Amino acid sequence: MFSIYRRWAGVGLLGFILGGQIGHAQEAPPASPDAADANSELMTESQLRAALSFFESLRQTLLAGRTNGAAVLPSPTTRDDRGRTINDDWRDYCFSETDQADITRQLAAVSTALDAHDLDTARAQWQVLYHRLEVLGIQCKAIVDYWQELVLHPQNWMPYLTMLHDNGVEPHYAANIASLEKTLKIQVRHGLFVDAIGGSWTQIQGIRARAMERDVEDLKAKALNADFKGLYSVTAETPCQPVAAHSSGKSSPSMDYDRPQPKLTYPDESRRNREYGAVTVALIVAPSGCPRKGFVLRSSGFERLDRLAVNYAMSLPLLPAEKDGAAVEALTLVPVNFTLKSP
Repeated sequence: MFSIYRRWAGVGLLGFILGGQIGHAQEAPPASPDAADANSELMTESQLRAALSFFESLRQTLLAGRTNGAAVLPSPTTRDDRGRTINDDWRDYCFSETDQADITRQLAAVSTALDAHDLDTARAQWQVLYHRLEVLGIQCKAIVDYWQELVLHPQNWMPYLTMLHDNGVEPHYAANIASLEKTLKIQVRHGLFVDAIGGSWTQIQGIRARAMERDVEDLKAKALNADFKGLYSVTAETPCQPVAAHSSGKSSPSMDYDRPQPKLTYPDESRRNREYGAVTVALIVAPSGCPRKGFVLRSSGFERLDRLAVNYAMSLPLLPAEKDGAAVEALTLVPVNFTLKSP
C-alpha cells in the first residue's frame, strides 16, 4: 500500500501542503536545496548543513501549521462520521507530538555529528531524517485527500444506482465495493490514512470503473426500449442545424468532422471542488444526424459533470447510422472524461 501511494511522497510535497497552502504559516519554506537528495551518499559538510537548514525551516513550518491544519481546506468545523474535524486528524496524525520529538532529535543528531566533523554519521542520520519527513508527507497528503474527496466533496452514486434498479440491471461487484468501503472506514477510524486512501480507496475506484463497464453493456441492450429510464435525460426540442449531408456508411453513428466541433468547458466550481471522472453518454441519433435524446449510462458520481456531459454530447455534429443504403435511427455511446491536471 505504501508503494502505491508513494507518488505523493517527498519533502517538497510536504512543504507545498504546509507552506504553500496554509496561510497561517509565517512564510513558505525555501525550495529544497540540490543537496537534499535522498540517494546522495557523498554529500559534503556544506551540503549537509544546507540540507539541515532546509529541514529546520520545514520543521518550523510544520509547527506553525499544526494548529492551523484546516486552512488547507474550507469548512474547518465540518465533522465526518467519526465526529472529527480535519484539525483533529491534522493534530493527531499529521505532525503529532511523537513526530515533533523524533524530528527534533534527528535534527540534533545530524548537527552534533557535523560539529564533530563526523560526516559518515551525519550522512546516516540525515538519511533517517529525510525518510521520516518523506513518510510524514505521505500521511499528511492522505489526510488532505480523505477530507477533500470523501468528506467535503464526495461522489454521489445514488442516482446512478437508482437508474440501474429502474432498468432492471443488477450493479456488478457491489459486494466487493461494499466490503472495501467498510475496510476503508475502519482504517480511517484508526488513523491509517495511507492504507485507506492509497489502498482501499484506490481499489474501490478501480473496481467501480470495471463494474460500470459491465453495467453499460447491460444498459446499452435496453437503451432503445420505449420505457428505458436514462439518467439526466435530455430530449432535443428542435432539429440540429445544419443536418448531416450524408450518412456514416456504418451501422452506428459517427462524428462529422467536416462541421465545427463544440468545446467542452470544465466548470470552475468542479475544478475547485476537485470533481472529476469518466461519463458515458448514450445518444439516440435520428436519420438526420441530429441527436434526438441523450442520457448518462456511466456516471462520474457528480451530477454537475454528468449533466454537462449530456449537453455537450447533444451538441456534437454526427453522421447517422446507415442500413441498406438508407440513414436510420440508432444508438451511439459518447465517452466524456473530466480529468484534473493539478496535484
